[in-house]
Amino acid sequence: MAVSQDFASVDLSVKPYLGSGAQEMHLESIVRLWRERFDEDHIEKRQILFRWLTERNPFREGRTPYYLLTHGGQVVGMHGHMPLRFSLRGRQMTGYLAHDDLLAKAYRGKGLGKVLLRGVAEQTTDFAGALWFNEPNRHLYLKAGWLPVPDFYPYFKILDPAPFIRQRVGGRISRTTLSLLARSALRVGELALRARIPRRIAIIPMMHFDERFDEFFSRVSPAFGLMVVRDHRYLNWKFVERPFSNYRRYAAFNSQDTLCGYAVIKRAKTGDRLRGQILDILADPREPEAFEGLLNQCLQDFKRSGVDCAEIMCTYPPFIRQLRRAGFLRARTPEPFMACKWEQQFERSFVSSIGNWYLTFGDADGDAWDVNSPEPW
Repeated sequence: MAVSQDFASVDLSVKPYLGSGAQEMHLESIVRLWRERFDEDHIEKRQILFRWLTERNPFREGRTPYYLLTHGGQVVGMHGHMPLRFSLRGRQMTGYLAHDDLLAKAYRGKGLGKVLLRGVAEQTTDFAGALWFNEPNRHLYLKAGWLPVPDFYPYFKILDPAPFIRQRVGGRISRTTLSLLARSALRVGELALRARIPRRIAIIPMMHFDERFDEFFSRVSPAFGLMVVRDHRYLNWKFVERPFSNYRRYAAFNSQDTLCGYAVIKRAKTGDRLRGQILDILADPREPEAFEGLLNQCLQDFKRSGVDCAEIMCTYPPFIRQLRRAGFLRARTPEPFMACKWEQQFERSFVSSIGNWYLTFGDADGDAWDVNSPEPW
């Protein structure tokens, strides 16, 4: 394997992280790597989240969840390569979502990030996607030959304009007064939106996901392109078993009591603002009332709990049209998304069109590392 001149004669290799037995010692090296970046009070929680992410994944099936760049037996870099099952219009296949790249400070700027990605590519055959980049990692993936998939946009809806107006007018008007005025201005439109919500859809809180969600996914997945298989095992792993979470989960049922959608939401504090995230949502496209009903329930929860702005990631064009009718706006800046190892299975024109993917905030390690507030809603 070609490496930079500084490391050409030393023991530098890319190895799979297996997470048990002899490989357990690698966790100690990983923790040392984390200490360069994270506060000590977060390290213990991160170890718990790391074990959940790597050991509880129902789609792991013996595959490695991380690759490690080692130098003299010490971990100096890591790359998350989350084993998953994907659905392509209902046909299932194995694949990965890449995430969580980290390189020790002393090893940066020497071309070793590219060495790590190439080492991973040499040891894997299944296609993979990658999202949630910072800018240096985005450039790294481009240099390593990953294919950009443009137009992966978040969407947002302002629920209380007061904090945003206050930024512009300063402290001349109290937040309480601004909030009352701004919410009054939005109320007419919100009443009109609620009037359109069909009553035949029942939205029920869910403590966990059962086998009904397997049948639901099998029924609706042929309508979508590439998406992670969202069966009850995956949904429980991601949104029930995850440590340090405070999610709300809802399911939509039609008048025949048939499951036709679900949504998972959270709140997060950013400075003096409280934002709401729709982490994951999926509904039967043949029953558009299900998506609309779930969306309305999420917004009602956010408003009752004082959320300023609601956010969602969505790539399915019919759902995006419903978001816009509900008052959501597209963010100015897209999120980077890329793919690799696609050539044997897909046409470039297919895999590079974001409308052929179904992605949400919860995909890959989206929200995986946050220690969410345990405070009740």
